[in-house]
Amino acid sequence: MAVRAPVFFGNSLALHIETKQKLIAQQAREWLKQAPGLELLDEAGYPSVVSEDAVFVGRVRESASHPCGLDLWAVADNMPRARC
Repeated sequence: MAVRAPVFFGNSLALHIETKQKLIAQQAREWLKQAPGLELLDEAGYPSVVSEDAVFVGRVRESASHPCGLDLWAVADNMPRARC
């Protein structure tokens, strides 16, 4: 299910991910830190778009609703950047 709100800048996603084997939140954070084009801002609470090309991820948590689930928040700016 997806809920869309008409906004000029940015997309926000509340993601619930289920894996075959349990993935602890700390391991997921380590992998996310290494992902190109992604900025992990987990200590900042809910990241918001600041007109950048990166995808910002925060609130990485082990799910309370599924034993092999992770919940996280992701945002990205949906306006293309001019390149010189």
